[in-house]
Amino acid sequence: MGTIRDAIGHRLGEIDDRLTVHDATGHRLGYVSPSGTVYDAIGHRLGYVDHNGTVYNATGDRLGYVDPNGTVYDAIGDLLGYVDPPFAREGGAALLLIFLERE
Repeated sequence: MGTIRDAIGHRLGEIDDRLTVHDATGHRLGYVSPSGTVYDAIGHRLGYVDHNGTVYNATGDRLGYVDPNGTVYDAIGDLLGYVDPPFAREGGAALLLIFLERE
């Protein structure tokens, strides 16, 4: 399981070993497919993360990047948060596409 945190370290939620994303209270928000596609809780495609860690929304706009250590940046390089391994790439995509899009 990987914890998803914002830029100042507050716990937003987690991604489990089935790539399901939950908020800090345990509510299911969505999931990430093994290929990197991100869906909301009712199955709408939100976007995807490629094999390099670049995250795109459903229309193909680049939203940001997840580095191999789980640090998440927006498209201009500003720090957005962190995700604990082993699901850093998938959790970073969830941070950009699920958590930040809800704000």
